[in-house]
Amino acid sequence: AASMCIRDRIVTARGLSIFGNTSGLNAGISTFTGDVSIADKIIHTGDTNTAIRFPSADTITFETSGDEHVRISNVGHVGIGTDNPGQDLTIFADGPNIRLTHSGNTNQKNSAYFHVDETGMELNSYQEVTATRRPIIFKQYTDERMRISAAGFVGIGTDNPSKQLSIYGNSDTCIRLTAALGGAASLQLGDIDDTVKGAITFLNSDNSLRIRGHNNTDRLIINSTGNATFSGTVNDSIGELRAFPVTNYSSNVVIACLLYTSD
Repeated sequence: AASMCIRDRIVTARGLSIFGNTSGLNAGISTFTGDVSIADKIIHTGDTNTAIRFPSADTITFETSGDEHVRISNVGHVGIGTDNPGQDLTIFADGPNIRLTHSGNTNQKNSAYFHVDETGMELNSYQEVTATRRPIIFKQYTDERMRISAAGFVGIGTDNPSKQLSIYGNSDTCIRLTAALGGAASLQLGDIDDTVKGAITFLNSDNSLRIRGHNNTDRLIINSTGNATFSGTVNDSIGELRAFPVTNYSSNVVIACLLYTSD
């Protein structure tokens, strides 16, 4: 069979159908004013393992090195690394990364990274090349609600947190700790060697507020009726005041022995 060589352009207002072996068909720049119907795929000349395919109805895939890498499903879902995307965008890989990079002149290459691996999800923000840490800001519309500063401080209601946690609010700013029914809600205090040396605890089982000192031992207990039990020593420049309480909660009676010693 003879080859047909087209050296200029094809301009067609109707359909153009080519059947059989078209390896001898050469066209420079072709312009079609109507539809072009392809049964399966478009292959890159000289790079036959790179293609755009139409494997099924309403589906488009993109292949490189003979493997499918991107798919647009029949419902418009985009999949990268998967042929069954279940969301608007699904990325399936071993430790996938998404990077957004700022190209402007000020703080150029500020970047945000989203990463998932066997340890969990990672959200990262820094400037490429310089590795300068950048803040992570959470907004609702135009209002900033929370920020993690470049120093790692968390600010709620402030864009300049000065401590590990800074909360700025209105006239009724509150931190609320809620336990399960009958449980304990606590603010625990300690260091890296002993994470719970003391605490402020509300014990819901008896509705008592407790201040705990060294070794997380109760030092002050205020029961549900407002009676207080103190255990310990108060020192001043003159001497000591010691309390040795015995509390009868059934009758809400507190019996205390006070001992004051001085030089």
